[in-house]
Amino acid sequence: MYRKRWLILLCALLNNGCLWLGSEYRKPHVNTPQKWPHKYSIQTEQAAYLPDLHWWKQFNSKELNASIQKALQNNHQIHLAMANIESAQGQLQQVQLSWLPNLTGLAGYTQFPVLGNPGTTAIAYPAYIINIFQQYKQQKSAQAMLEASIYAQYSARLVVIAQTAASFFTLVAQNEALHLYNKLLKDYRTYLKLTQSQYRSGLISLDNITQIKSHIQRIEAQIKVVQHNIVVTKNALHFLFNENPGDVETKTLFENIDSNQLVPGNLPASVLRVRPDIHEAEALLKAAHADVGAITANLLPGINLGAYLGEGSNVDGAIKLGQAYLNGPIIDLPLFAQVDVSKARYKAIYIKYITTIRKALRDVANDLSAYSTSSQQLNNNLSALNDEKQQCHLAEVRYRHGIDDYLNLIKCQILLDEFKLVINQNKLEKLLSIVTLYQDLGGGYRGY
Repeated sequence: MYRKRWLILLCALLNNGCLWLGSEYRKPHVNTPQKWPHKYSIQTEQAAYLPDLHWWKQFNSKELNASIQKALQNNHQIHLAMANIESAQGQLQQVQLSWLPNLTGLAGYTQFPVLGNPGTTAIAYPAYIINIFQQYKQQKSAQAMLEASIYAQYSARLVVIAQTAASFFTLVAQNEALHLYNKLLKDYRTYLKLTQSQYRSGLISLDNITQIKSHIQRIEAQIKVVQHNIVVTKNALHFLFNENPGDVETKTLFENIDSNQLVPGNLPASVLRVRPDIHEAEALLKAAHADVGAITANLLPGINLGAYLGEGSNVDGAIKLGQAYLNGPIIDLPLFAQVDVSKARYKAIYIKYITTIRKALRDVANDLSAYSTSSQQLNNNLSALNDEKQQCHLAEVRYRHGIDDYLNLIKCQILLDEFKLVINQNKLEKLLSIVTLYQDLGGGYRGY
């Protein structure tokens, strides 16, 4: 008779719990485009599985490869993300172990007259307090938080790879810029000497000399800026390596880095499937959904099963006392407020999830445009540089044959130096656009 009552009560509890807690989590539907909104004038290779694509190796730079590997091994942000994974694993284990009963022990010495004088007592109290629905949802939440922490680590790796590659390219480009500015300064000083000679001969006015001196001062100031940028970039690399500031020796020449690299032609849907920040946002959404159920489960009664088991020195036989009851709130208004808070938090995380997807699509579309623009700009300036080289070659031929003076040849060299500085900056911008594109595509965060 009592067993039937317990079964009826348990079935009612299960049915009521299912009604309170609602359905399981379902991935929200988000309308995403089938292709990118614009056609970009760039060549792409076949779509690749980006997380396993070590895209930086296509530049064939041992120093770049070593820098990225070192950063992935030592960077403090990655270590922090790994610590968060361990914390999430501990929380999941704590929830999983909550299904096991507690055991409390009691031992003592008594002078209670009924038991005799003196006497000893040893009692064990196993207790099993369980709210099935709450613990089920708590486990779902802990599993989702562990998943989120894993993808957070992937996101950290993605950022570290991009920052290391960008810092390396910037350092090599700034070294080249320093060389070009020194060459430009040398040519301008030669130009100044020639114009001063012409001024003394009365061929030009003083304004020409003043203008050239002004150019020299600007170049000297720019050299200081480039030197400062080199120091900052080196310190950035040391920070990524989790090291103190210092020097960074590199033998890589910027001119040997090939910026004409094909980028993968992945479509929007494939990008959304591999980006770790999107997976992290969805995992947090799963956790928030489970938290709503876990807090709502507090409105349901919990089952308390317990028993006293032990022995006493002055008691015949073992001590055995048992209990079983349902424990649940009748009126708990703050609990309803907690449910509302959890639902509001779920809505906020849902909006953040949608925003993360929209941001990912926006960023990749912008990156493709930036890569296309920087490629065209670099190609146009390289074509103009070739034309200028031909002009300088003709000026040198005329000078050697005595047809033209050395002053015009120096002017041509100065213009050539300035062109090279512009191209140096264009090439760096293109390389940085490649780095950003691969970061936003979610490339290379696995492995190593």
